[in-house]
Amino acid sequence: MVKFGDGSRVAIQGRGIIIFRCQNNKHRMLKDVYYITQQCSSIISIGQLDECGSEVLIKDGVLRIRDQEQRLLAKVKRSQNRLYLLDLKVEQPVCLAARHTEEPWLWHARFGHLSFDQCFAKC
Repeated sequence: MVKFGDGSRVAIQGRGIIIFRCQNNKHRMLKDVYYITQQCSSIISIGQLDECGSEVLIKDGVLRIRDQEQRLLAKVKRSQNRLYLLDLKVEQPVCLAARHTEEPWLWHARFGHLSFDQCFAKC
């Protein structure tokens, strides 16, 4: 459950990772993000960012969030109603899989991707 400032509570349906694209077109991720179906907009908890090892700095009306490697994840100006509105370009993960049926490739995979010279060396 998540409790808001007005005393209302909503159930958390899940927890996961969001992959987003930064302004420099690099992909970054936020971990342990709550999935709440009743919510109309996404809210990022500064407390959760802190617990995950992120650095949060607010200075002169600008919020900066850095990950554990000190890479800038977000830089947001304060809005007129004193909120920091972050417009993330959430990316859909892509899973690429390959399958081989040829004998040499099967043995290559079975041996933990050992080089072909090692897989088929003659004694």
